[in-house]
Amino acid sequence: MAKKRATAGCELANTLLDLSSGAYLIRIRYQILRTPNFSTHATLSKKHTGNSSLKCGLIFITRQFGLGSNLTSRRVTVGTAVLLLLFALSTLVASLSAPAFAQSTPPQGGTLILALPNTIDTFNQLQTNSYQAWYFNQLMYPDNGVPTSTGIVPVAVSHYWSNANATIWYFRVTPGMTWSDGVPANATDLAFSFQSMFTSYAWGAAGSLASYASLLNGNITSAIKVDNSSVVEVDFSKPFGLFGDIAGTENTPNFTPEHIWDHLLNQTAAPPPNFGTIVGAGPFYISNFHQGDDEITLLPNTYGTPWGGNSKGVPYLSQIDVQLVPSSSSLAVLLEGGSIDAAPLAPSDVAGVLSNPNIQVAATNGTGLWYIEFPSTTYPYNMTAFRQAMAYGINLNDLVTNALAGYGSPATSAFIPPSNSPEYNSSVPAYAYNPNMSTSLLQSLGFKMGSNGFYNLPNGTAFQPPLYVPSEQTEIVLAGTLIVRDLNAMGIDAVLRPIATTSMSSIWYQGINMYLEEQNFGYPNSELLTDDSFYSFYTTAGPTQGVAFANATVSREYNTTVAQLEASGNQSQRYQLEQKIEGIIGNYLPSIPLFYPDFIWGFNRADFGGWPTPPSSFELPGAVLNMTALSDIYQISPTHSQSASTVTTTASPATTTVVMTSTGSPSVATTTASVGTTVTSVVTTTAVSSSSNTTLYAALAVIVVIIVIAAAIMATRRKR
Repeated sequence: MAKKRATAGCELANTLLDLSSGAYLIRIRYQILRTPNFSTHATLSKKHTGNSSLKCGLIFITRQFGLGSNLTSRRVTVGTAVLLLLFALSTLVASLSAPAFAQSTPPQGGTLILALPNTIDTFNQLQTNSYQAWYFNQLMYPDNGVPTSTGIVPVAVSHYWSNANATIWYFRVTPGMTWSDGVPANATDLAFSFQSMFTSYAWGAAGSLASYASLLNGNITSAIKVDNSSVVEVDFSKPFGLFGDIAGTENTPNFTPEHIWDHLLNQTAAPPPNFGTIVGAGPFYISNFHQGDDEITLLPNTYGTPWGGNSKGVPYLSQIDVQLVPSSSSLAVLLEGGSIDAAPLAPSDVAGVLSNPNIQVAATNGTGLWYIEFPSTTYPYNMTAFRQAMAYGINLNDLVTNALAGYGSPATSAFIPPSNSPEYNSSVPAYAYNPNMSTSLLQSLGFKMGSNGFYNLPNGTAFQPPLYVPSEQTEIVLAGTLIVRDLNAMGIDAVLRPIATTSMSSIWYQGINMYLEEQNFGYPNSELLTDDSFYSFYTTAGPTQGVAFANATVSREYNTTVAQLEASGNQSQRYQLEQKIEGIIGNYLPSIPLFYPDFIWGFNRADFGGWPTPPSSFELPGAVLNMTALSDIYQISPTHSQSASTVTTTASPATTTVVMTSTGSPSVATTTASVGTTVTSVVTTTAVSSSSNTTLYAALAVIVVIIVIAAAIMATRRKR
């Protein structure tokens, strides 16, 4: 124990001395060298050498000043020893009195207020039609992984692998997860979740992997098994090289607590809406929500999670209140007025909110795609030339400039963004805005111009297709308005139909409607190319889309390529097959890609710190709240102030991110970060706490006492 104390004292002394400024070192060295008979004065007694901190401090200084390394063999004046001790203590005072520039431990507590557009119909993952419900479902029940343009970000599954021929797959549960009721989350929950994903229910729903059930080696229960507390095994009857990526991104239902949902998911009756208090594994869980409430209360998971927060993984905030507002246009007003702390923003609102110096806006490149969906097997949408005519007639650059205010990029006919390298096919057709080509294609199909200035169908029937858009999302309504304008200009009498997102299911799957839809077609395998993400070629025949395309030749080529892709265990070959599929879809256009919008969030930094900044964001692809970001936000006390600084990271590939501040001027920076963005960090300045002041005053008192003692000793020596 004595040795440990001596070592600790030595480390403290050296640390204190290391912290001193160069000016102090020079001054002390000068004073020591001027001391007469330095080597002939009083020796350090055993009592003195017993003080390890002082001894180590003196040894350090003599080494620094070239005075020798064996201090015990030197004779040093008591005054010099006192002087050195004063030096060490003065260094302590300097370090205590220096301002702290970062808060090492954010405070616990505080209520954050967010806002989202739309209402909640149900939190039942298999039945909700609410876009915003997924923000909370994925917060309660984490995705296995989130596909981004640079790879799958692990969430509930830390990683996955297969045997050599990809017939057996293994998935490891992310460690450190606990359900908010205190039950540990483990492989039993993941196996239950996978089994639910492969199941079709008699009451009219199916898990996201149900079309692959025929490939399992045995029934759902026997093919999906728990190997140990952290690993789940899935067995197939033939090679399935794509399954790891698909299961890593397709999550309906998501990672779900088996002990809660085992008796709720069955073949006879649909589960309840899942209102009330929800047991989740994320950093926050829903507390006491009722049908029709316009606010959702989130409480912290006190058992901790792997996603940030304090040293135990518990979020800093004591509560998050999420207001549900009718339209995204309300969010900017609420943010500017200070009644909310953060919200996703419509691109057109960014310039306005930046007039408030407390508001910062971070825009991050997204991988979600908005596109026009329609029944591609129903006339006239079943004609490739008609779909191409519409594609040529819509000005995508104009949509990005005006509907998105520049916060996004035009889509490619491959449906995936070019950032999805190396799988992206750069040779897909480009449908650049060309109204003359649109007119030529329509006329080649026999469309006739009517007296009202719009084309009729070849049989003379008027053609007035509706375009449905989610009414709560301002920028999408504006995009729909511009699309209808373009279609009208090319002679198609389209009509805009804004509709509540929760009512969109009434026009899905009907085979007669045209509407705007969003999917996250992220890296690495672009799920839309191989499964039922497209309603226009949706079937339940299996993993290959039996009647996916109206054209039998195209359908056969597509299905053959998908089968090869799924069976391939070679990554390079999979990239080639994915590019081939992109070419098929790019030429055939089962839907019309429009744009990839940025994620735009605004936040008020006057009262809270720890805000997410690019590449982190409140939102990840696919309407997923960033759990890490929510965990790391903390309330700032009145004595805190903050300023923004920009840090650029380096890795690959390069992307351009715009970070806006209250100056109203965009700061555009291109980096090569692995997540492809410029990082804007918020630095918090913390005032010296009262405990630090107490320590400082105590140190000053000790110094005063030592000075008095030193003066007395020196006076005594003079008398001698």
